[in-house]
Amino acid sequence: MSLLAVGTFNTNELFTIRFDPENESLELLNVSEAKGNHSWLSTATIPSTTKTSAATAEAPTHLYATCWTQPPSVAAYRIHRDGSSASARFELLNTAETAARSGYVYVGFPAKGVHPVLYTCGGPTGEVVGIDSDTGAFDLMGAKHHASIPSEAPADGITGVGSAGRIQEIDFVTGECSIPGKTLAQTKELQRKEALANSKEGDTDSATTKLDASGGKNAMDFGGLRHGSHGIDLSPDGSVCFVPDIGRNCVWTMDVDPTNGALRLGEKSIAPRKNDGPRHTISHPGGRYIYSLQEHSSMVDVFELIKDAQGTRLEWRQGVKIIPQSDDEGLYWADEVRLSYPAAHSDGEYPLYMFASTRGLASETKGWVAVFQLDRHGLVVPRGRDQKHELGEALCLWQTPTSGGWANAIEPAPTLLRGTRGDAQYAVLTDSEVGVVRMLRLDVADASQPHQVSIHEVATLDLGNDAQGKLREAATAVWI
Repeated sequence: MSLLAVGTFNTNELFTIRFDPENESLELLNVSEAKGNHSWLSTATIPSTTKTSAATAEAPTHLYATCWTQPPSVAAYRIHRDGSSASARFELLNTAETAARSGYVYVGFPAKGVHPVLYTCGGPTGEVVGIDSDTGAFDLMGAKHHASIPSEAPADGITGVGSAGRIQEIDFVTGECSIPGKTLAQTKELQRKEALANSKEGDTDSATTKLDASGGKNAMDFGGLRHGSHGIDLSPDGSVCFVPDIGRNCVWTMDVDPTNGALRLGEKSIAPRKNDGPRHTISHPGGRYIYSLQEHSSMVDVFELIKDAQGTRLEWRQGVKIIPQSDDEGLYWADEVRLSYPAAHSDGEYPLYMFASTRGLASETKGWVAVFQLDRHGLVVPRGRDQKHELGEALCLWQTPTSGGWANAIEPAPTLLRGTRGDAQYAVLTDSEVGVVRMLRLDVADASQPHQVSIHEVATLDLGNDAQGKLREAATAVWI
């Protein structure tokens, strides 16, 4: 049996759900009180026995979440399992304030650091927040990240106020990162003083890491989550950070400081099409390619990560449409791109499938889940079909029962699960329009022909209403 954690867009609750693959059933086990509405969840194993961001083999011990609170914040939870691991509940450890509403969180383990960090971003801003590897809580007072975090005791011992716990601040509007251990305001003041001191020598270099060299031309071109930064992920080795930015129609690539996790700009990679709107990214475990989901164009683009004397950058290699070829992308907003678990094959171990999900912009427009085959390196295997073929390069397209609301977020299981048809790849899908969690199964007709696949919904769980009668709008699910 497998456990899932699920958050919602509109209730202060965290749900523990059990999926039984033998009976293909979903069961609500526990409802934990949450700090706020959790639109996005991310897990981590702390302390981790590996120094990479791809520590998927270890059972998660902690859960991190975006908090739609006022002021906005992120939250750290400890996962408490019962003796048989048949159930789990979540204990709030503490929270850290963010400058804007966060849309995404991700835990990184700096290669030369002792303690992990949380990367978070949303709209115009982002933060790098220190984590205590002994407890998994945010290091609000800088006790463990003392070289990078100023000491600021939280008033209530739990809630991080202002810059408490922050290693670094990022401003996507002005295009700047703060110096580690300094706020953006402090960094700008240091920059001003440095520029003044060096003005006689004509040296106006700043310690601030510039994100945007447009001279302000790109400033204020987005406002919130749908119009700014929306995701933040690391390469498998943890050395490069990717930030898809819907508003600037780009993916920022940033080099990660191996000692403290702070970020420094590599390149601003503009999306292939003017109407793309990069929303989320994910890396292939081989590290050579990343996949960028385009919210507005309902495409997934494959980029190659290049690291050479010129720096760190992305080069476009492929693009695939994730809705029927004849459909108007203006009717949809794409949500998620994820990969199947890395399975053993005759030519190596790698994920064989890419999943991508799309939501309908209006309730009368149903969403889609698309599946593509990947080669051992991470490129999409072309199908060689006529350009007008509705599937395009997809192996299959499955229409979701509703628009998906704000969700339709797909998350494949991290391993094969033995079900009614033997070992199978399952994937959980959240639906905020009707407040349900769905379990999908990817059926492969013949193992020797992995391109012949189909998707079936095998279980559905209605989250119901909360104590105030509000429909629980399922947001994101993660396997724990």
